[in-house]
Amino acid sequence: MSFGRMYLAQGGGAEALLITIERTAPQLGWGTWRFQTDGERLRLEVDNSPFAHGFGASEQPVCHAIRGMLRGLADLRLGRPAQSAEVQCLAQGHVHCVFEAQPAAVK
Repeated sequence: MSFGRMYLAQGGGAEALLITIERTAPQLGWGTWRFQTDGERLRLEVDNSPFAHGFGASEQPVCHAIRGMLRGLADLRLGRPAQSAEVQCLAQGHVHCVFEAQPAAVK
């Protein structure tokens, strides 16, 4: 069982999990995270992404690990598969990294 599923099983709830992650991400060296929710859409802004800093300048977003974590969180929050994307990255010259997740398209 994943950490997220264990957390939800303890009765914390998806929104409480997001708050916990916001509080602990800087302590883990993952930058400062800020979640925003809008219905089924989940948005994440990250300041000081270690992946962008470590990679350097890039034409493409480079924070794939954070994008994957956001997808997993969105899966848990929605209770069904989600998709995620990094829509802007510090490595591309933006002020911070921005990610969005939403329900996966039905095939």
